[in-house]
Amino acid sequence: MFTLLISGLMFTTAFAQNGPKEEWNGKDRYDDPKDEGSKSFDKYDKHDGRGNTYYFTAREKDMQINRINREYDNRILAVQSRFFMSRYDKMRQVRFLEEQRNREIRMVMDKFYDRRNKFTHPRRRGYDKW
Repeated sequence: MFTLLISGLMFTTAFAQNGPKEEWNGKDRYDDPKDEGSKSFDKYDKHDGRGNTYYFTAREKDMQINRINREYDNRILAVQSRFFMSRYDKMRQVRFLEEQRNREIRMVMDKFYDRRNKFTHPRRRGYDKW
């Protein structure tokens, strides 16, 4: 009876885990896979409501680039440490991940230097004080 009670408790705790049962692919849960190639706004953008503009600082740009580099470094390390993968497949996968990293960094840089970003606007740099 005691063994049955313990096994029942172990069974219920094993299936009582929180969160979705999907594999983590390195992206936030809030990322929409349909918006991968588009210049979409994330939840941290500061919109001013006029003309689809936003405020994206250099610090935020650097933080996002550091996050991307950290995530892809971990992914590349995981690929390189796979035991049952051939050397050619590892090199091909690492090349693919590096290209993907460069694409994401380029998207962040495009977002920072976009004309809709009010942080890089000349008024922001002090040429024309309000």
